Amino acid sequence: MARGTRVQRKYKLPGSKNRKVLNVKIAAFFVMMLAFSLIALIVPLRPTESVVEKRELTKFPEFSFLALTDGNYFKQLDLWFSDTFPFRDAFTSANARLKSLYGIHPATVHGEVTTGEAIPERPTKPAVSSNGSSSASSQASSASSAESSSSEASSKEEKPIPTTTLNAVLLAGDSAFEYYNFNLEVADQYAATVNNITQKLQGKAAVYDMIVPTSIDIMLPESTRAGLNTDDQKKAIDYMYGSMLDETKKVNIYDTLMSHNDEYLYFRTDHHWTALGAYYAYEEFAKAKASSLCPCQNMKRWIFRIS
Repeated sequence: MARGTRVQRKYKLPGSKNRKVLNVKIAAFFVMMLAFSLIALIVPLRPTESVVEKRELTKFPEFSFLALTDGNYFKQLDLWFSDTFPFRDAFTSANARLKSLYGIHPATVHGEVTTGEAIPERPTKPAVSSNGSSSASSQASSASSAESSSSEASSKEEKPIPTTTLNAVLLAGDSAFEYYNFNLEVADQYAATVNNITQKLQGKAAVYDMIVPTSIDIMLPESTRAGLNTDDQKKAIDYMYGSMLDETKKVNIYDTLMSHNDEYLYFRTDHHWTALGAYYAYEEFAKAKASSLCPCQNMKRWIFRIS
């Protein structure tokens, strides 16, 4: 080939058969997109709650000129449109199964993450009268003595027990941690129940109270826990203990467990503590009761191997 001559390459244009296949693929793609768009516009197909996520989905926003002018109406409309897409649970489950093929993630959250109530700084202790009963119970007893038993039974209404729901679960490495959200009503009712037992058993028996923290506060690193929507259990325990009578023997094991959080105190797959974690709590109980302690070395250890 002579120097300076230009080499020209000939590119073969796709034949009619290949062009037809390409056109079919393009048409199928646009038909699928059009079908999804039409399905999305069918309001009756839109779900109102998610069974997989166990929550109520976003409701259609109510129209108002104020929400229209500040842009909030269209934001809520966009949220409703994306949150209530038809067959949402099916797509969510398929996406979860697809992500599970990637392997174990460093930290994932399962379930609905809720927000707990604010923990009061200064708990109010119940006022105690000279005879050892609370002022509220003294007033109730004096009022009930003036009334007949029939009128008392009809006027009394039992306070419903607060219901609690299961919280979200954080998967970090090979361990699972349940979120903790503080509930003021439950905490106050618990402290009031312990106070009532202490008053009734005063002079007959000593009442000991031990509030056990869950693993998310003890075993999860503070740097990881700081970015989670979970409440401070130490602060919650201090509030409940501060709401109890002085006659109640409080066995606070939070700091003890925290000092041993590099050991196997809680099972990795549920919220129960191990025998070692329970033993450290037993040590604190023995100190509070001033009783002799059975050394851990004297306890038998059984190992079960399942093949």
